[in-house]
Amino acid sequence: MTVSRDLNFCFPVRELSNERIKMTPFRTSIHSSPFFAASSAHPELWANMPPGPFETEQEFNTDFLQTIFHPDPGMVLFAIIDKTKSSSAADEEGALAGIMSYMNTSSANLSTEIGYIVILPPFQRTHVTSNAVGLLLQYALESPSQGGLGLRRVQWQCGSLNAPSLRAAGRMGFTKEGVMKWHRVYHG
Repeated sequence: MTVSRDLNFCFPVRELSNERIKMTPFRTSIHSSPFFAASSAHPELWANMPPGPFETEQEFNTDFLQTIFHPDPGMVLFAIIDKTKSSSAADEEGALAGIMSYMNTSSANLSTEIGYIVILPPFQRTHVTSNAVGLLLQYALESPSQGGLGLRRVQWQCGSLNAPSLRAAGRMGFTKEGVMKWHRVYHG
């Protein structure tokens, strides 16, 4: 199913799913409240990202969704639904497990990056991250005739001290290409 709602992404966006998880475009009206409620007690989730943590749901909506995602055609945020858990207010098929995005996407260069990965604590070290990254890789790299975007490159960037992200990238087949010094400012 292609989803067009208030998205500004440079490629078609659709729900992605397998037997264990579903990734659906993040909708403020559906996902913001449950995500903020589940993540606000864990400011450490934002330790390796420039934005956040957020004091209020309004701040999350304004500073993260409206400022970073909505205006940028190279970005789209997905809500990750764990279909192995009971349904929730965010989705009738399962529990909201976190968020993940395509970012720095270029239709001219046929490339994207997987980023803004926030997996809620109860879902860390489970099947959620691997399945979500796998679905994003599959959708990005499969040809349009197979239902994908036909991209040539998917990249992953993370800070050198972000061990969980480094492990996840390696587990999913990403290889280290280099070090970008002074690339981002992180809150501290």
